[in-house]
Amino acid sequence: MRKVLPLMLQRRVPLRRTPLRSGGLLRKVAAKVTRPPSAGPAGVSALVLAQVLHRTVLFEDPTCEVCGWVLIGERGLAWSVHHRRFRDGRPDSHLPQNLLVVHGASNVDRCHGRIHADKREAIANGWAISRHGAADPLDVPVLTARGWVLFDDEGGWRPW
Repeated sequence: MRKVLPLMLQRRVPLRRTPLRSGGLLRKVAAKVTRPPSAGPAGVSALVLAQVLHRTVLFEDPTCEVCGWVLIGERGLAWSVHHRRFRDGRPDSHLPQNLLVVHGASNVDRCHGRIHADKREAIANGWAISRHGAADPLDVPVLTARGWVLFDDEGGWRPW
């Protein structure tokens, strides 16, 4: 006699094959290997990352540009680089004026999560820029730990 499970315990979709059998895992590994070594996880070059980190230095340590606390740990684990105008393929997508250094390794963690959780607050504070608008990141002021600033294309900033 066949036992019927309660509805919430029944599987609604069939089991998938493992990623290795379907080739998905192999494609992911190949993509990581073929990525240029100078590019970080988000496609930001080492030079641009150095410029952006230099911009965040307060009292000799790099800091989160949203909350102002010191960055501790590794990029991708404790902090990350946030694209103000989300990655859209435009030439300035990975340049300093479009990047913020923030706490949180993902879009749901700490300051990075705060930006992605509340779009209205993020746009009002300059942490996010609409991808569909014609706004240039050079012209959109940002609320940072230093106050309202404008970023330049060389990794610097000036008061707004």
